[in-house]
Amino acid sequence: MSAAAPSASGRSRPRPFARLAEWLLALLERFAFWKRYSARRLARILAAHELWYGSRQREGRRAILSGAHLKGAMLEEADLRRSDLSRARLRQARLNLADLREADLTGALLQRAELRDADLREANLSEADLSEADLTRANLIMANLSRATLAHAVARDANLFRTYFKGADLAGGDLRGADLREANLSQADLSHADLSHANLIMANLSHARLQTVDLKHAHLFRAYLRGADLRRADLRGADLAGANLREANLKDALLTREQLQSAVLDEHTVLPDGTRPTGG
Repeated sequence: MSAAAPSASGRSRPRPFARLAEWLLALLERFAFWKRYSARRLARILAAHELWYGSRQREGRRAILSGAHLKGAMLEEADLRRSDLSRARLRQARLNLADLREADLTGALLQRAELRDADLREANLSEADLSEADLTRANLIMANLSRATLAHAVARDANLFRTYFKGADLAGGDLRGADLREANLSQADLSHADLSHANLIMANLSHARLQTVDLKHAHLFRAYLRGADLRRADLRGADLAGANLREANLKDALLTREQLQSAVLDEHTVLPDGTRPTGG
């Protein structure tokens, strides 16, 4: 079918839908251009935001960078407290030492971003993609990372006290030495992750996927592991005193009987040899 109809004079003219498509394409191109930020423009926004936050919202302007194209942006030590970075495209961005307290990063794309020593306390990172991001020593106390993707991310020695990871994907992550006390990791995928020497005291790991996880010398005192899948997990040297392992699957896990003596089991717990505590 032709894209144009003949006019009374015999000349073709664009059909209405063709004109509409051209207009929409031009609008999208303009929108995409507007979402890209030059270094100078970004610096002005950050300066106005710092003034806004420092003056208790009396001066300056809050940084609204929702959906912004910021791939590879240099934001080290930037003051982005309470900024709006929801759905922002921050792949490979450098945010080391940045202050992102209470920032909105919902659905943000942060694959391979650098966030070493960043302050993300109480930030909202729900459904954000942090695959292969570097969160070494980052502070994420009480941050929301529900349903976030952190596959193969590095969070060594990170402060994750009371961080909310429900349903998050942390498969293959490096969390050695991380502080996960009272963190909510229920239904999270931690398969193949390295949590050796991590502090998981009173953490909620109910129904978490922990297959082949490295938990050597981890602190799991009174951790809640009900229904967790710990098949082939390495728990050698881990403290399981008071840990709730009801309905947990420990088949082929590496640990000793002595470690399990101080844990809480039930008739549904699957022991390393495939048996249950009642012998069923």
